[in-house]
Amino acid sequence: MADFNSSDIEFSDHETSARVGKRAIESIIQQSVSDRIASKKVMKQLKDNGSAPSTTISRSYWHELFKSFAQHTLHIGDRPFATPTGEDIARFIAQLPDHLQSRHDDGKTAWTLIKSAEVSLDRSLSFHFPDFKLSKHEALRIDATIQKLIDDGKVTKDLVREKQWLTCQVMKRMITVIFEDAINNGTKSWDVTLAGCLGLALQAAITSRAGDFRRSSHYQGEQYLKWENIELKATGDRENPRLAMLVTLYFRKGFKRDSSKATKIELRQLPSDEDSAVDVTKLLVAYALRVGAVQETNWVNLIDAVLSRPSRRFIWQKPSTPVFYAYTKSQQLDFDNPAPVDQQNRFLRRGASLMGMLQLPVSHDIRRGSAADAYSLESFGNAENARMSLGHGNSSLGKGITDEYIGRHRADTWSARTAGVAAKPDEPFGIQVADVSYKKRKLATADIDRYCENNGLPKDERGSREKARQALQKMQHAQWAAHQQSLMNASAVRPELHEASERVPLQDITNQHRARAFKINGPAKPVKTKETTSLVHETPSAISVVVENIDPALRVFSSVVGLSQTEDDEIDATTNVVESLAAEYTSVVASGTSDLLPMLTAPIDQFIHSFSTINVFSVATDKLPSGAPAGNSRDAPSKFKFVCFKSGCTNDYDSSLRRDQHMANCRGRSTHLDARPPGDESPEPAPSSSRKRKKAEVDPGFPQHCPDRNDCGVQKDFTTARALKTHRNKYHDESWPENTPCNVPGCQMPPDHYFISRVWFAQHLQNYHMLSAIDARPYIDKILPAGTTLRAARGAAERYTATTCLFADCKSSTKFAKYDHYIQHLRMVHKLKAGQFTAYMPAADVAADDEV
Repeated sequence: MADFNSSDIEFSDHETSARVGKRAIESIIQQSVSDRIASKKVMKQLKDNGSAPSTTISRSYWHELFKSFAQHTLHIGDRPFATPTGEDIARFIAQLPDHLQSRHDDGKTAWTLIKSAEVSLDRSLSFHFPDFKLSKHEALRIDATIQKLIDDGKVTKDLVREKQWLTCQVMKRMITVIFEDAINNGTKSWDVTLAGCLGLALQAAITSRAGDFRRSSHYQGEQYLKWENIELKATGDRENPRLAMLVTLYFRKGFKRDSSKATKIELRQLPSDEDSAVDVTKLLVAYALRVGAVQETNWVNLIDAVLSRPSRRFIWQKPSTPVFYAYTKSQQLDFDNPAPVDQQNRFLRRGASLMGMLQLPVSHDIRRGSAADAYSLESFGNAENARMSLGHGNSSLGKGITDEYIGRHRADTWSARTAGVAAKPDEPFGIQVADVSYKKRKLATADIDRYCENNGLPKDERGSREKARQALQKMQHAQWAAHQQSLMNASAVRPELHEASERVPLQDITNQHRARAFKINGPAKPVKTKETTSLVHETPSAISVVVENIDPALRVFSSVVGLSQTEDDEIDATTNVVESLAAEYTSVVASGTSDLLPMLTAPIDQFIHSFSTINVFSVATDKLPSGAPAGNSRDAPSKFKFVCFKSGCTNDYDSSLRRDQHMANCRGRSTHLDARPPGDESPEPAPSSSRKRKKAEVDPGFPQHCPDRNDCGVQKDFTTARALKTHRNKYHDESWPENTPCNVPGCQMPPDHYFISRVWFAQHLQNYHMLSAIDARPYIDKILPAGTTLRAARGAAERYTATTCLFADCKSSTKFAKYDHYIQHLRMVHKLKAGQFTAYMPAADVAADDEV
């Protein structure tokens, strides 16, 4: 009993098996010296990188800023203890707005940025200084410092941009507009167009972030959606395969390094063909055929192979490759690199501009819209019932443990959200869309230089020029949006469509600074001979396109875009032309339509076949782009041509700008088949008048050069007086005031965008604001000095009304019913010249110059 509760009794240690950890222990003992050095090196080089790369970079940024402030401003190195304090952080934050560049127009720093600095410094300083810890007192003083910055007007809680909700209704409209624009106006790459639309539809369908399936910024690994992460099956027959798709997202935000947190989402083929433009399954199959993700090269062989397999699965040829690829500089798919996350934003904004959205969105707006759609649906599952059946607590449901037991998302909410979307009324407080698309104006080099000078940015640095370009484009869009908003807020009595403020703006080519900087000579026009046909230049083609040479994918549109031909429409082509077509490219004539094109609502077999084969390229050159993609399911590369929309005109061009310039004054008559001299069978158009046929003749005393060629930079010699006069009017207009900007309300040109002559300004009004010569006259008259007389404008005869002579003291009482008769009377009786007729016209709206 003496040993009861005694501490003097000795017990042996618990004996462990000699085999437990034997190999690891032996390895530790053997490598003890090298491990000591390696572990010390790791600790010395350890970085605070416990989060996503972008977060780590942000935290490092704030730490370096604070370290510089503490060293040079606070002289923290002179203290006995170098550990920073909460007061040091407060003093740093108090001065921080003075050293940052604001994204707000008012120059204030965003409150979220200041809070990010506070949170980042708290963690970063805790990592680098073992004694650092913010007390409650110090945290409150930091918050008070931030509040003082808000009260002083240095920091703001206002949003840089308003949040938007891109619902499935908006996304369907946007993707449809993108497809229609590509069909009507061409695209640089159908691969890029289809991939972009697939990306938008996929994000909306699975309610994800763009970084969940594209590689996020600063990641270098394989953190992106691969073909092996998509399982696609056909559950029906060949006519209606009823495609079912399972997408596994391994790299969601917060779990990019934890594949056990993958999310599985199920999607199915949409039941209505009206929704094919946003049907992820159809778009994916067409895209897979184009890029060679499957072994088959057409839809028929592919679906037959799938239905013959017991699993009825689509087999990916390269399952480890990314689904979405980056773009090359020539706007083609780069099959060597995965798509970055910002690519989704750029394509989304392209669609928003085509759609006419007043505020440009970001990809996260798609996620918001999808959440809003899901909120309006009836319940598609009951997580509470699953929790109760599992015996989980509310904390397990909140931590996502219950979701792991539930597994994939079996409910296909995308089908429910898109069902009957066409019948849904427009939301009164939804996305604001203008009546016209937004067309981005190309920025001149002088504009970027001037912005850099005015804002203290170095002109020679690439980053500064990119910043200037983005700022100018933002200003350009804001100006357009403000003008469109004013039109939408106007009274019900709207101006007619021909008003300048209602026109769709086109690219401008009349910048004064650009003209002088580049010594305007204009692009060298190719010389047309019988050996070199005009088909490969931006001139009216003399030969209509043979149907067999048109891309087969575009034949689907023949009834819509006017490609149907009869034997009477065909024109014989010379052997040289045929050989040229075969050697260069196949021209494709296309036309615009306001109706939804048939291929967008076609059955699944026609839809997939059309989008998997079409391979038409829109480039403003006479040849196909270098390395134009071909193969797999794609047709042979062919060239897209822009044709005039006017009835009866068959002119076609390599660029929409040239087509629109032609349409400004086109009256619907074809210029392809002008009268030729007898016996001339060349395919190029012949001069339509004797004056043009004699244009090669040289006037007496000519050729001459421009006397002011040192100013205009035009060094060529002029063979006729008329050619020299035309040049002088264009570049040396003495009656035109200097530093003259556009005076059309709502013009997107900056205020310092000047026009060097009346001719350039008139071209701007016609090509940019789509004004006729007559409608442009009032804007020209406001600029010209008083008393300047101009010739009657083109189209004045059509607006002429019968009148007696309006010349003072004219003795004639004849009422002139025809414009030509009245002009002849003024010329013969009153000895008036062409520039003086306007003052004696009865119409008050006689407009622009005959030379415009």
